[in-house]
Amino acid sequence: NISEDFSMGMDISTIQNVLEGGGKFYNSEGNRESIYKLLKDNGFTYIRLRLWNEPYQYDADGNKLSYGGGMCDVDTIKEIAVDAKGLGFKLLLNFHYSDFWADPTYQVIPKMWENIETSEEMAKAVYDYTYETVSDFCAAGAKPDMVQIGNEITTGMFLQKGGEDDGTFDNVGYAKYISARTNASNNVRAPYIRGNKESNLVLYVKTGAEAVKAVDDSILIMIQLAKEMAAVDFMKGFYHTFDSVSFDVIGLSYYPRWHGSTERLNAALTALAEEFPEKRVAVVEVSYAYTYEYTKNASNQFNKDFAAANYEVSVQGQANLYRDVIA
Repeated sequence: NISEDFSMGMDISTIQNVLEGGGKFYNSEGNRESIYKLLKDNGFTYIRLRLWNEPYQYDADGNKLSYGGGMCDVDTIKEIAVDAKGLGFKLLLNFHYSDFWADPTYQVIPKMWENIETSEEMAKAVYDYTYETVSDFCAAGAKPDMVQIGNEITTGMFLQKGGEDDGTFDNVGYAKYISARTNASNNVRAPYIRGNKESNLVLYVKTGAEAVKAVDDSILIMIQLAKEMAAVDFMKGFYHTFDSVSFDVIGLSYYPRWHGSTERLNAALTALAEEFPEKRVAVVEVSYAYTYEYTKNASNQFNKDFAAANYEVSVQGQANLYRDVIA
């Protein structure tokens, strides 16, 4: 009984890497199928794609060394976006404004902007990069329907300056540019400060949103938060900090390990919808495991501490959690 305008989405930013690595997808009858057709046949309407500025370093011969997590640069993501839009999906383009994962812990300035010294210069860099990228996607036939200005900006944006890129990775797979990060200059860093509507963070988010709307005013703007679902007052204060920004969608991450029960999720969504009746509200990230089994192809990121009450770690348990989140 999902309404027709419900946005059912999936992030497939790594799909090219998966296919190049020999990944295959099958329908419920056991027949090999295109991932796009599988999603379309099962009610998906949105594709979410993350965009990293320059997600690689270079070896002594000038060859690109991927940071991991998918080659999510402009060319790769645009190619996926063109495929998705051509098959009738809507597109959520997720600017991390970093060369790797941006989240409440990591908000590392991308290499191309590491020498910027003032907030005015950084705001111009955000505007130009956003405007040019969205324009490029539109020209390629992949106009985004929604754009995220930053990823999980709970603590802010551009908080750290990267370490040295020397072609090596630490024991958990992070390049030194990420793992050896240091605090960025106070002139450019943009920590979240509750109630401060004149902060660098508000400046950068507003600038990014203005760049998107300058390309096409119909594109929706999302601001994403990752926070424990019991912290409803924090959530309200966070989004009111951006009252001067022309944004359309409140986007939340929901991982049971960190963010609480589905009952708390429901209460938070309800409270935000009531507090901001003019905004749309979405769960933009959710994940749960179906097995503890080890695989040689990837490092395990899920253990028993991550299991949610009332949801067993199985195919059915995973499905149950997703169904409840959707409900």
